[in-house]
Amino acid sequence: MEKTKSQLKIYHTAPLSSPVLIAGWLTQDIGNVGTGIVNHLQQTRQAEEVAELDPVGFFAFEGAIFKDDVIQIPHSKFMACPRDNLLLFSSDEPMYERYQFLKLVLDFCEEHYGVSRIFSFNGNPSLISHHHPRRIFVVFNQEEVREEIPEGDHIEHTSWEGTPAMSTYLLWMAQNKGICGITLWVEVPFYLSTLEDPRAIKTVLSLLENGTNLELSTPELDQKISQQELMLEELREADTQVNETMQKLEEEEVIEESEQFDLTKRVYDYLKKGK
Repeated sequence: MEKTKSQLKIYHTAPLSSPVLIAGWLTQDIGNVGTGIVNHLQQTRQAEEVAELDPVGFFAFEGAIFKDDVIQIPHSKFMACPRDNLLLFSSDEPMYERYQFLKLVLDFCEEHYGVSRIFSFNGNPSLISHHHPRRIFVVFNQEEVREEIPEGDHIEHTSWEGTPAMSTYLLWMAQNKGICGITLWVEVPFYLSTLEDPRAIKTVLSLLENGTNLELSTPELDQKISQQELMLEELREADTQVNETMQKLEEEEVIEESEQFDLTKRVYDYLKKGK
């Protein structure tokens, strides 16, 4: 079914000039990377909501999802940061009509703001310790922008084949419109995949800072990193099995799938209990 622009609710137009679009996907958000980046920018850059997409036709409503006793309704919202000339997009991944969904997103960005560049973000679960520096794998939709983010210092250009993610679809459709697109895939320790990885979020923000000339202060993230690492050290001291498995990770030894599952569960239970 063809989707129309009537599904786009525009609240007002912000004074932006060829802004950068920052897109974060909330669905299957490994390490809360997409959510964390958009939320950080929204809270620290005085963002204001300017538009949203009607979820009807893109999402299923057969059942209800609750998180911390609050019902979760799919949303796709645009927020503007006039001071920094940024347009933020926070959205669940559509279940249906993905092409039409992304077409509405890009048409709005192009026609109302003349978006000049798109950054999107994903977490990538990895067999690393939380003390390990997070590598970022970068994907471009235009050859000429590769030099702007050179390899090195835990940054790698990547080649990959497989089922495309929403960020991949977004880059492909942006390429067809002549809009530069960059996706950053950041490593997340596998046992933090279903939680928030503030160090991964900070790593991406540092790269984003260089790519957009923004000055991004991260004291709240620094506090979250310190708190999370302190709790993980407490867990290691209290749980011999957790300590042994993390030692293997730090020494880059192979760990079995059962050990991965067990560590993930123990870390999840402990960190959730401590919140």
